[in-house]
Amino acid sequence: MRNRLCEQAAIGRAAVVDPEPGFVGRFSDDDGSVHEANIELISSLGITVGCNPPDNDRSCPRRVVTRAQIMAFLSRALGDSDGVASGTIRFSDVADDAWYRADLDRMAALGVVAPYEDGSFRPDAPLTRLDMAVFLVRAFEAIGSVDEPQGVFSDVAAGSPTDS
Repeated sequence: MRNRLCEQAAIGRAAVVDPEPGFVGRFSDDDGSVHEANIELISSLGITVGCNPPDNDRSCPRRVVTRAQIMAFLSRALGDSDGVASGTIRFSDVADDAWYRADLDRMAALGVVAPYEDGSFRPDAPLTRLDMAVFLVRAFEAIGSVDEPQGVFSDVAAGSPTDS
């Protein structure tokens, strides 16, 4: 599986932190941000497409990310997606024509996400740090091994189960 972020890291582009003086990027609302070059990089890789369709000239860097949005980001970051939904509804609260449906189906097929006990996905819920950690580890397992957690965070025991 081709991975856009790993390819860019291999050639030294994924660690961009400081834009050149006078840099003008795609998004108007990240100008001057210390994260502008990184936002523009993931845009150039097709991982983020903007937050205000159809113009998509803003990145909304301070907006909370939803569970649906992270599925789209991860699917694009992993690359090689045909963008077609599987036709099998895996989640009780996801419509056939949901904009993120193909990405969610793909992430479910890869084992990145599973339904909650009630069969829902909760697409509009804000992404928690727990969700992010779980989704990233699961999404990037194919890239390399992930060490067993060592209890880095005082409020999460090593090996704690997740509900994502």
